[in-house]
Amino acid sequence: MPTTLSRQALSADALTAAIQQEAHAGWQLEGAADTGPTSLTKTYIFTTFEQAMAFMQSVAAQCTALNHHPDWCNVFNRVTVRLSSWESEHRVTEFDLALARLMNEAAAALSGSR
Repeated sequence: MPTTLSRQALSADALTAAIQQEAHAGWQLEGAADTGPTSLTKTYIFTTFEQAMAFMQSVAAQCTALNHHPDWCNVFNRVTVRLSSWESEHRVTEFDLALARLMNEAAAALSGSR
């Protein structure tokens, strides 16, 4: 992921257009506030607990390298993710969209994810 991405909050219109792209399939805007949505959310469903853990492990290393970490929760074969950026007062930025795309790619690489 390029580090030249902006950490400025994106407008609701820009985010709505972005999540309609195939690369962001399944992501939803959450917490629409006057200044724009406060997060991107998605729940990944895997076949097994082990696949869910493998997904989290594969993404965790990349998040650490980027210093951009998700709010996420695992329950058995499900991983629920919420993305926002501290630097933009918990609004959604280009960094969040890029991480959402990376997560979709990681999930697709594991069989049984949807």
